[in-house]
Amino acid sequence: MNIKRLLIKNRIPIVFVLQLVAIFMAQIISLFIANNHDISSLNETTLALKVISILIFRGVLLYIYKLHHGLWRYTNSNDIVRILKSTTIGSLLYVVVAFQFSHPIEFGVLIILDWVFILFFLTGIRFISRLVRDNTMSISRPDRHSNNPNNLLIIGAG
Repeated sequence: MNIKRLLIKNRIPIVFVLQLVAIFMAQIISLFIANNHDISSLNETTLALKVISILIFRGVLLYIYKLHHGLWRYTNSNDIVRILKSTTIGSLLYVVVAFQFSHPIEFGVLIILDWVFILFFLTGIRFISRLVRDNTMSISRPDRHSNNPNNLLIIGAG
């Protein structure tokens, strides 16, 4: 089977998983920065519980705001607004979860870093996909000197 066909056929799950990976990376980077570049000081069970619960909440928000649809064809400013809404609501949910496990000083920094990184990663995915799509899309034009030209007659135009 052709890889391009396989990617197109399974694009919604691929995009959804790609966005969850981006959210996971944003979580880890924000935890790393908020804890002064030392994640080993965190309790492993608490860290795993926090990251998994946030991934579940954010995954549900990705689905509710339909951020896994139209990534390859219709990336526009409406996507940015939906990402902003989803990320803000997810950060508010993160406040509820993280408040129970974090110290108040690192808590504010963690929420802001998480919000910024997730916004950056999710909009970056769309920006890169749009650049790739625009730069690789080829317009097929028939050769004028071809032996088999296609003639076109438009009736009623004008």
